[in-house]
Amino acid sequence: MTRPSHSSPAARHHSYLKSRALRDRDCDPRTELVHNRDEARAFLERKWRKVLDYRLVKELWTYGDNRIAVRYACQWRDDAGNGFRSYGNENWKFGLHGLMHHRHASINDMPIKENERKFHCPLGRRPDDHTGLSELGL
Repeated sequence: MTRPSHSSPAARHHSYLKSRALRDRDCDPRTELVHNRDEARAFLERKWRKVLDYRLVKELWTYGDNRIAVRYACQWRDDAGNGFRSYGNENWKFGLHGLMHHRHASINDMPIKENERKFHCPLGRRPDDHTGLSELGL
């Protein structure tokens, strides 16, 4: 399976500040808090070995100054073949040089069957004419 370039740990970890705390739902909150780019890259590599066939659709909610808020839905399957749709909101704050300084996310995972998938675009960059969240009723 080929990952889109925007999902590559080697490409994505550079969007984080060199020193930054990151907590993700896939981090064990008792033992794992990512503090820097190297830890972010290692975390993303582990995460994306388990999160397969990832499709993402985001809608801009609002923005201002150095902050952006989006709502999103993504579809994926785990390494055991189980399908999921995850819904959520993300809020980002960026530093002076455009690197992510803070990320706050609220994420809900819902198991889905193959016939419940709504995103059918090929892996990689989502086509510009792909149906958005509002049009899909999400």
